[in-house]
Amino acid sequence: MKNKALMMAALFIFAVMLAFSATGCFSVALRETRGDAKLPPIDPADGVPRDAEAELYYRLGSSDKLIAVRQTISVRANELTETAVLEALASVPKEHEGLLVPAVADMEDIVDVQLDGDILYVTLSEKFTDKTEMQRRIDELERSRDDISSDEYRSILQAIRDEHYSSVRLSIYAMINSLLSATEAERVQLLVDDGTGRGVRVSRREFGLEPQSSGTNSDILEPLKRFESVTAGMGDIASYFLNCLVSKDYDTAYAMLSPVSGRGEKKPSADEFKTMMNALCTVDDYEILGYLESKKGGFTADTRLSVSYADGRPRILYNVKLTAYEISGVCKFDFDALYKTLNDRR
Repeated sequence: MKNKALMMAALFIFAVMLAFSATGCFSVALRETRGDAKLPPIDPADGVPRDAEAELYYRLGSSDKLIAVRQTISVRANELTETAVLEALASVPKEHEGLLVPAVADMEDIVDVQLDGDILYVTLSEKFTDKTEMQRRIDELERSRDDISSDEYRSILQAIRDEHYSSVRLSIYAMINSLLSATEAERVQLLVDDGTGRGVRVSRREFGLEPQSSGTNSDILEPLKRFESVTAGMGDIASYFLNCLVSKDYDTAYAMLSPVSGRGEKKPSADEFKTMMNALCTVDDYEILGYLESKKGGFTADTRLSVSYADGRPRILYNVKLTAYEISGVCKFDFDALYKTLNDRR
């Protein structure tokens, strides 16, 4: 009888609890707990592909100047904008192939990218500062040392070193300026992989940069700001084009031609351009007398050209106008107008 009473009491308590559960009486504390929980903040752009505006810097051929090209770059979902910028620097826009040189030879050169406050840390592979090719050329020079004078040897040796460090230095300029144009960073600290994936600070000389004028660690590379006075001006662009004509580097000169002239004429093919120049004249020397900047972004250079026509007659041509139009951020020359001038003054 006693056991039966206990069983009935247990059943009654279970029924009461079941009824409270059905009406939600036991869920209040649980809801309050969930409401008080602090969830991590969510970046609205995280996980979403997007576009970013960037001013990307590339080397102007073999010169010591850069060209800035404004571009819209695609940033993949969960990708850092900084990484997308570096990927874009590994190739040049199709319309400027043959003229511009990418700042990043291979994305494998980039080991890690991290933003900490206003400083962007970029770890480069050891290959970025590799001197194997420079040393190969120096070894080759050493083998021919007995065949050249001491002055010539020193001159060539210095040229080899200058070429190597100039290339590294311009890549750094292009990388720093491009990254700072598109990100929230104010400075970039370059590190070099020590072989284990860990970035370490190196000497400024490793990147072809002169030591700072003061400071106890003046030769250690500190975070870098934007580099000024490294982009090509009107004179640099005109001189580079004319140097290509003088050296008969018609491949590069062709890449500097506007696709359409001021009269609407399309530029010739690369082979036609070479044939036309060889049949008309060679440019032996030049002098740039002045410039007139266009409101549309191009310019006109006033030049004096020393040429030799195909029949062997040398001529000095005065007031030869080189007209350049801005094509996708790069000034390119009107070949139709130049060729007409050269042809008419024979």
